Amino acid sequence: FDVNKAQDRFKKEDVREMLAGEERRLIYVAITRPKHELLMTGSYWKPGVKTASEPSRFMRECLDTAVVIKGEITDRISDEQVIKPEVDVWPKKPFEDSRREKIELGKQSFEAAAPNDSVMRDSATSKLIERLLLEREVKNEQAKSVDFGVRVSASNFKAYLDELDELAGSVLRPVPQQPYAASRMGNLFHAWVEKRFAPSGLLFDDEFDELEDADDFVAIETLQQNYENSRFAGLKPLAVEQEIQLTIGSNTFVCKMDAIYQDGDGVQIVDWKTNQPPTEEHDLYRRSLQLALYRLAYSEFTGMPIEKVKASFFFVGVSQELTPDALLGRDEILAEWQKVLDQLV
Repeated sequence: FDVNKAQDRFKKEDVREMLAGEERRLIYVAITRPKHELLMTGSYWKPGVKTASEPSRFMRECLDTAVVIKGEITDRISDEQVIKPEVDVWPKKPFEDSRREKIELGKQSFEAAAPNDSVMRDSATSKLIERLLLEREVKNEQAKSVDFGVRVSASNFKAYLDELDELAGSVLRPVPQQPYAASRMGNLFHAWVEKRFAPSGLLFDDEFDELEDADDFVAIETLQQNYENSRFAGLKPLAVEQEIQLTIGSNTFVCKMDAIYQDGDGVQIVDWKTNQPPTEEHDLYRRSLQLALYRLAYSEFTGMPIEKVKASFFFVGVSQELTPDALLGRDEILAEWQKVLDQLV
C-alpha cells in the first residue's frame, strides 16, 4: 500500500516538479541569451493535443513586470495584447497570384539572357544580388571564427590546452550554466575565509548568514571545521584574494590567489579547493597549471625568485594539502601557451 502511494505521489508531484524545473531552465536560457531584443510567443495548439494549452506560468510572470518598448518603460502589458489568438493559414503562399506572374516573367527573361549580356550583368539588381551573396559569405566565415579576447583566467588555463574546441563552442554560442550547490558552497567557503582575515565591516558583515540555507549549512559547517583543524587556521596570511594580472605578449593572465603565507625566506600560495583531489597524474598536471601561473605571476610582480615561491592546493573537504612535486617554469608555460596560439592562427 505504501509503495502504491509512493508511486502515485511520484507521478503526481515529483514528475510535475521535475517538469516545472525543466520549464524554468528553458525560460531562463531563452530570456538571458538575447543581446538586444527578445520576442516571446506561445501556441495554444500543437500536434497530438486535443485541448488548448494554457500560457506558461513563466510567460505570465514576464507579463507582470515592466517592459521596454522603443526605449520607453511602460506598465505591464495586458494579456489581451500578447496572448490574444490570431488565426492564420500555414504554410503561407510565398507570392500572391498577381505577383507570381511577374516573378515568372522575370525568371524567363533571366534564363533567356545570354551569359555575356552586359545589361543583365551590370544591372542594379545583379549588383545587389552580388553584394548580398558576398555579405552572406562574410557572415558564414565570421560564424566560424572565435574571438577569445586577450584576458585569460588562470583557473581556465587548462581548458585552453585540453578543451579548445569546447571552449570555442561556448564562446560562439554562450549558454548560461546551471548553478550547482557544490559551487555555491565553494563560494561561501572562500567568502568565509576572506571575511575571517578582512577588516571588520568590509565584507559581508551580517549578510553572510543570509546566504546560507538548510541544504548548504551542513556542508559549509564541515568545510569550516576542517579549516579550523588545519595548520592554516593558526597562520596569518600575507594576503587573501590577491589578484595579479600577468601580461605576456598580447595576453593578460588573471591570477586571483586565495591566500599567500610567509614560508621561510619565500612564500607559499594556497588555493582552497572544495571538490575532490585528483587521483590521476594527468588530472593533477592539468590542475597544477593554475598554480604554475600563480607562481610565475607572484614572482614577476614582486621580483622574488620563482624558486622561492611555492604553490599548493588545500582540499578542504578531505583536509588534504597537496603540493605538486614540480610546477612549470616561465619558459615551459610560454611553450604550452604557444601551442594554443598556433591553433588560433
